[in-house]
Amino acid sequence: MISETPGTLATQHSAAAAVSAPGANQNQHYAPQFLFKPWVGSDSLVETFTVKHGRLVTKRKPRKRIGYEPNLTTVASLPGAERHFVETDYYKPIDDEAALVHQALILPDVPDLTAGQRMTWAMFILSLILRWPETVAYGAEEFAKGVSENLAKRGGQFHPDPRTGLWLRVNLEEWGRANQPGRIESFPYAGVAELAFDQRNFLPVARADWFLIDRPASEPEFLTSTRPYLLSKDGNFPHCRWVMLLPISPDRVLRMESSAEIDPGVQALPAAAFVRAMNVSTIRNAEPYVIASDRSQQDLIASVWRAAGRIREPA
Repeated sequence: MISETPGTLATQHSAAAAVSAPGANQNQHYAPQFLFKPWVGSDSLVETFTVKHGRLVTKRKPRKRIGYEPNLTTVASLPGAERHFVETDYYKPIDDEAALVHQALILPDVPDLTAGQRMTWAMFILSLILRWPETVAYGAEEFAKGVSENLAKRGGQFHPDPRTGLWLRVNLEEWGRANQPGRIESFPYAGVAELAFDQRNFLPVARADWFLIDRPASEPEFLTSTRPYLLSKDGNFPHCRWVMLLPISPDRVLRMESSAEIDPGVQALPAAAFVRAMNVSTIRNAEPYVIASDRSQQDLIASVWRAAGRIREPA
């Protein structure tokens, strides 16, 4: 379980960032690798499906080569490895803890989770949403506006000029960018990440109802994707009514819900129909990869993407 007090992580750059070898670039996963481990074959690879130039492309890949973007949350103006502090201070610690909860959730006999494990998984779920590349870009932009507006309200204060030692009346944002490179730029990225560690956000998920749904042995495996969750909501998640479905193995889906009144259209389906409906929804929601253990459901994936207009090749 994460030990830091929610809302304080932005000021705590980790020792890991300080001792890591400096590097300008880092591949940062918005879909952590541990989620896909249950689909790994004897060759240590997973089967991936995507669309390129209107055509279905399938290839076996290592987990580390999917679900990432270079420098997704990197603050380039910070020095050395510190530029990756959002990844090392926020997301890696929660991924490490959530991977242990995931191991428990996929056991044949799942133990009762502790309150700490439920909170860890809830923070991870929020981080999974917040790390989606479009969310990172939008959230950082909105936080940046807030930072600029806040500094503007406090502008015109006296601060020491580092060159002359004289106290001058300056614009705080301009002064900060000139004298503390990267600090102001880092606030928006840290602000987005901190939302996952705010108990006002993660407690509603930790206290929600959780159910495990196993596939019948006669049915094909559950598929997953690099956008692995299906979320139905009627407001601002998690402060609304919502249901989330997350494939956690080829044999099991985790369902979390705040209210049974909100349903993604699969609640009342018999087991066999649920598996197909879940897989079809996963394929529709997938971006950019659908992930499986083999190619046995390639025809289903192609038909769903063809119907959605993503594949332009003839049937």
